[in-house]
Amino acid sequence: VGVSTGGPKSVQTLLESLGENFPLPILITQHIDTTFDKNMVSWLNKTVNIPSALAEDREILKKGHAYFAPADCHLTLNIEKNDVLIKLDKSAPINFLRPAVDKMFESAASVFGSGCLGVLLTGMGSDGTEGCRKIKNVGGYTLGESEETCVVFGMPKSAQDAGVIDEMLPLYEIGKRIKVLLKRRHK
Repeated sequence: VGVSTGGPKSVQTLLESLGENFPLPILITQHIDTTFDKNMVSWLNKTVNIPSALAEDREILKKGHAYFAPADCHLTLNIEKNDVLIKLDKSAPINFLRPAVDKMFESAASVFGSGCLGVLLTGMGSDGTEGCRKIKNVGGYTLGESEETCVVFGMPKSAQDAGVIDEMLPLYEIGKRIKVLLKRRHK
């Protein structure tokens, strides 16, 4: 999940709609100030049933957990001994952003291939567009939040205009759609 302006409430809505016992790990890059990232995760843990945490370097992904890129760190992934591990890095900002959605999406696409699902929510700018392109290039699927529910229809619009979003949906429909896509994949 990639998100920026208007993100905390949008992420809360999405996690609530996925519900308890969600069968996959959830990676989230939210453009956020350093002092607010811990507060946001704490608030989410009080308001949704999906355990949320700031990602830690070398942490093994667990299903049903939401991992947030810490402020000022890119969140990427590595495979080690059949486990998918989080890798945090302070490499150069991408388009002035660290963490960058593009960096996380590109890493997830490399690790999960056609099993990767990218979700681009509200936010200004174009972060996430190139990451969505990478997800689509490896056979994954992309969802974008439609203008009607976005606080700022920048990031999803950029990806849609680039032709790298499979479906645009209002925020309140995205969780339902993810569940349908998972059921189809596991048949």
